Amino acid sequence: MEKHIEKLPSSQIAFYNRFLAMKQGSKEYKRDCQISSATILLDNNMSVDFNLVNGNSDSGPYLDVVLFDENGCEIESLPPFAEKMEGLYSFDKHGVSVEIIGA
Repeated sequence: MEKHIEKLPSSQIAFYNRFLAMKQGSKEYKRDCQISSATILLDNNMSVDFNLVNGNSDSGPYLDVVLFDENGCEIESLPPFAEKMEGLYSFDKHGVSVEIIGA
């Protein structure tokens, strides 16, 4: 598995984690609306989008994590994730993993 370690600003991670800790969606945003997005460009010309999405009254915000090929086509997505931004994200079908750490 090809592993990439990516550093994001601690302030950006804290922003994502503040929303991910919520038990219900934010009233500031519409249901299932994208709140923020971070794109990581990998050295193999692939990219990973980390989309912070607002939840609803039954569930809080979550991360929608998507792997794109060198042409910008979506090739794999992970199940919605709602714990914290930093950590290891593995795209098993394509042998790619990305670890997010604070800078």
